[in-house]
Amino acid sequence: MISYTTSRDMTDHAVRIRRRGSGGSAEWTLSPLSAESAYELAFKLPEHVEDWISDIAEKEWGRTLEVKEQFLSAITIYRMSGGGLRAYQLRYEASSLSRT
Repeated sequence: MISYTTSRDMTDHAVRIRRRGSGGSAEWTLSPLSAESAYELAFKLPEHVEDWISDIAEKEWGRTLEVKEQFLSAITIYRMSGGGLRAYQLRYEASSLSRT
């Protein structure tokens, strides 16, 4: 849950995306670029995507970057808040790349 983004000015913000692990055990996390400890969302990608990323060790880092830029660069989360629906736009920017 994104509890920290209850203010209107945080409904659209840049995030840092990290991938930890390899293959089917890999876990992805994202957190706000401006306040990294404010929240962290964790998720997994389908196993066949992880297998492709990890298939060739020398290409793993580049494929991770490719997935971030092509498929995870704009994530929208919808949340029921009170009586209304809020949308949060999370934007990945390549400058936030991390090798961890």
